[in-house]
Amino acid sequence: MDSNSYPAEQGTGTGGQINVVTKSGGKDFHGSLFEFLRNDALDAANFFDNSSPLVHKSPLRLNQFGGSIGGPIIKEKAFFFFSYEGYRLRGGINTIETVPGFAPRICPAGIVLGTTNTACNGATTALIPGFRAPGVVALRVGPDLFDTVQLQASNVVNENSAALRIDYRLNQKHSMYFRFFRDQGTNLQPDGVTGRTIAIRDVPQNGVIALQSLLSPTMLNEFKVGYNSALTRINGLAPTVNGIDFSNLALNISGSVAGFALPGQGANAGVASPGGLIRANSAQNGRGQPYTPYSVSFVDSLSWTRGNHSIKFGGEFRAIRLYTDRQGGITYTYANITNFLTNTASSVQFLSDLSSPSPFFNGSTGQALAKQEYYIAYAQDEWKLRPNLTLNYGLRYEYYTPLREANNRQILFDINTGQLRDPSQDPLRTSKTNFGPRVALTWSPNSSGSGFFGGGKTVLRAGFGIYYGPGQTEDQIQPIESNRISSTVSNVNNAFPQNPDVIAAAFINNPSNRAYQPRAYASEYKIPERVYTYSFSWQQELPGKLTLSTAFVGSQGRNLFLRSVANRILPGQAIIGPTATTLPAGVGVVNITNAAGDVTAVRTVREFSIVSGTTVLNPFAEVDYKTSGGRDSYRALQMSLGRRFNTGLVMNAQYTFARSFGNTAGSNEARTAANNARALSEYDYDNGYNNFDVRHSFNVSALYGLPYGKGKRYVMRLVAW
Repeated sequence: MDSNSYPAEQGTGTGGQINVVTKSGGKDFHGSLFEFLRNDALDAANFFDNSSPLVHKSPLRLNQFGGSIGGPIIKEKAFFFFSYEGYRLRGGINTIETVPGFAPRICPAGIVLGTTNTACNGATTALIPGFRAPGVVALRVGPDLFDTVQLQASNVVNENSAALRIDYRLNQKHSMYFRFFRDQGTNLQPDGVTGRTIAIRDVPQNGVIALQSLLSPTMLNEFKVGYNSALTRINGLAPTVNGIDFSNLALNISGSVAGFALPGQGANAGVASPGGLIRANSAQNGRGQPYTPYSVSFVDSLSWTRGNHSIKFGGEFRAIRLYTDRQGGITYTYANITNFLTNTASSVQFLSDLSSPSPFFNGSTGQALAKQEYYIAYAQDEWKLRPNLTLNYGLRYEYYTPLREANNRQILFDINTGQLRDPSQDPLRTSKTNFGPRVALTWSPNSSGSGFFGGGKTVLRAGFGIYYGPGQTEDQIQPIESNRISSTVSNVNNAFPQNPDVIAAAFINNPSNRAYQPRAYASEYKIPERVYTYSFSWQQELPGKLTLSTAFVGSQGRNLFLRSVANRILPGQAIIGPTATTLPAGVGVVNITNAAGDVTAVRTVREFSIVSGTTVLNPFAEVDYKTSGGRDSYRALQMSLGRRFNTGLVMNAQYTFARSFGNTAGSNEARTAANNARALSEYDYDNGYNNFDVRHSFNVSALYGLPYGKGKRYVMRLVAW
């Protein structure tokens, strides 16, 4: 793995680069078998296994096993290598959450406990059993409206992966190989005490066919065609309780919850959220997120050795395609437990399926197809200036087209005008000037001499590079995934249950007041992200066969991902009397009073509200939008000390002193909540240490190779052959 200062032939990302070398078969047959296991019989109980006499030690069964075999197909001409690995996990998971008490306790005689005349609503009291899965154990009952319960469930993982490589020698100058890898896994993951399970099925696979040609004694060309895909299915599964199917809904109770505090933790146990909807992105939940992405790459590289120079040229065209559907549902949010019991929701959010009839494109149906292309070229030279001095320099170019929907079924919301743009336009901007120079220098002073710094015992390295990355696909696919009904209604009495067909009809028939929530981009949103990296290191061999490495590593991120909200509530408040016929202009909150001066109604006005007299219509709700232009910096002192013993023992110690600072750290760190930035300079109010800023990190590791096997003290014929 290369974390910085890697050459121009590597890129399409601003982080580290992982190089994988696949094993080839040889002239003789060889193979291996392995098994790794863990069992709860060998483990101690954790703290939560002892939380109640009714809770027992979590079960654990883990088996990881497999083998490989390789050898000749045609003598001296064709060879194969095949490997298989299986993974089986049955692991106990403890979850502790707060749930509403049973109805007979918290709604005695139909009245909310602690009140005199607040009636419980039968529709939501019927939902209370849905907060507890069979087998939960009560850790605390009351005395308030909540209980605290624990569920001990089992995580079930099954995975099978296999790899095949075939090498074929055409003649003395030309050879080719084919490699294919497939991994198929399922994960049934318990999610909370309600009985909800997240069912995950992943099938990543990739293949490549390559032709290697020796054009001359100093020139080698390699042409490859590659295929990658990663079918993913993520679904929330929820039980049916009291005849109510929870698979298409989510219940959220917010507000302050006083209850069971976890030892050593400052916060209380969270309130359980029953239902089959799971997190789809930072603003929405859904029943499932099926993705079927794949890419096809055409790659060519030419290596040329000339004197002290090892020169390499290359290029790549990569076509990316992604089929997707987003399966929605209804989320009911209650401000507190009392509002839940009276069925008064602070909001009800409805999301239709992406594949259902589109309200924007003449009722078109079916999965969306996203498309994007990469264009890449590079040139580099490794120049051995002296036997102890090597210079590596190069230049890389990358261009990423905007991710777009193949049939222009995408929602492009303009955050400045509050209108929908032409869907055939590009959803975002992309730069065509992405040139990334790379330079690195390696020097071993006095390599032919002796002494503390001589004889190759000292190595100095320095490097600089500019790297580009296209950003997260999740961020760029959101205009495509906004092509569906997305509506939120606030302050709803008798909220549960809602009829999805009624909500959908109201959305379609009331475009001026449907509170639509697309995901949007600022007009200046532009890819790719850009990172400048620089490093200097000193590696020194010390007495006692110790090796010390000291490095300064830094990076500067530019044009990073940012986010904020559009269609905000206007600033200011005003009060008008009962005879007023219009609302004050430019005011966000208007209180309407009666003749006695009591507030009888409130009007909330957003940037793109339609105001007529004292009536306010909202074609759009608050809109989450993305932009670019963020920045961060990382600087670190990295030190390591290691020693390799003749007995097979390797010991290492690493220490890092680091600082990460900026107004964002990329997609997963960008803030939306409470962020009202619009101008780029306003994001600087978020300048500070990033969430993953870790000032000190120290670890020690030891690895011991057992003296068994071929070439070691004890030969075990059953381990390898």
